[in-house]
Amino acid sequence: QFWVVVTPLFFNMAVIFLVFLMGCRIAGVRVGLVAAFLMAVNPVSLMLAYRVLAEDVVVFFLILSLIAYLSFCENKNKIGLLIAGLLAGLAILGKQTVGLMLAAVWLHQYILAGKNERFLKRVFNPAFLIYAGGAFLVSGFWFWKVFQTYGNPLHTPVAGMASAAQSDLTGWFTQVRRRPHPAYFFSLSVIAISPLFAAAL
Repeated sequence: QFWVVVTPLFFNMAVIFLVFLMGCRIAGVRVGLVAAFLMAVNPVSLMLAYRVLAEDVVVFFLILSLIAYLSFCENKNKIGLLIAGLLAGLAILGKQTVGLMLAAVWLHQYILAGKNERFLKRVFNPAFLIYAGGAFLVSGFWFWKVFQTYGNPLHTPVAGMASAAQSDLTGWFTQVRRRPHPAYFFSLSVIAISPLFAAAL
């Protein structure tokens, strides 16, 4: 029970601190304090502080990766870039969707390269390849094992969910099917969870 309580609380507090550091790095101490405050009072953040879920762990490594990547953009230290990729790989192990971060880094490097750079070097940007290589070094083994087991590196256990949906003893799956389109659901949930973010829109 001790670790069940301490682990989510530690990562939740660490994420708030990293948000503060990120805000300070981008726009100064005042912005960092406001960002940390908003993260601390966010209902989802409060919920994750006492539940053993992957979200806070994933965000922890993702923000560390972003900080390391920003450091590379400033001082061009390739070791720091590799570390950023390794941290992104740890985040990807928690949630596959974090892999979209790779696309964001590629796009950022593609834009930074400028039109004067050769097209192939913009597409196969060395900085992106180092970042993606670091992420693959950490998470590649997992996707390889999943591929060996299920024949698809992005396999998700939907088969078990499908069989459960057929019986649907509690009516839960029926309720899920009746939900509004995800676009409506996520728009309303963002407004409800983060009113200040909604006001900024």
